[in-house]
Amino acid sequence: MKYFPLAGIVCCTVIIICCFLPWAYYPDLQKTFNGFFSENQVYGKPGKYLIFFSVCCIAGYIFKNKVLQAIRFFMSGLLAAYMVKTFILFSSCYGAYCPIKKPALIALLALSMINLVLASLSAMVKKQVVKNPG
Repeated sequence: MKYFPLAGIVCCTVIIICCFLPWAYYPDLQKTFNGFFSENQVYGKPGKYLIFFSVCCIAGYIFKNKVLQAIRFFMSGLLAAYMVKTFILFSSCYGAYCPIKKPALIALLALSMINLVLASLSAMVKKQVVKNPG
């Protein structure tokens, strides 16, 4: 449990790195989309929001303030929900075409869920006080 903050920081850092990697290849357009590029910005730029949520989570993992820990828990939930929405958006078939999912998109989904679990478990951990029986 003492490694939860370090694991959370690593998880959020890898999420930030994965935003710049290819997420899906669309064979009809012959283009690869990532967190900052889609054809005519139809899917927007979800990488900006994922990076913002990840930076907020990193701040919550680094600092031991109760308010920042609550913000980390909230931002981890938003990160996971937004990543599920983004995964569905980028991997859904349209017309007769199905995009080819790249490993970064699947890694983003898995890492956002791991980050949510880490934030949930570290929020539930309470320090135990040992009293002397004598």
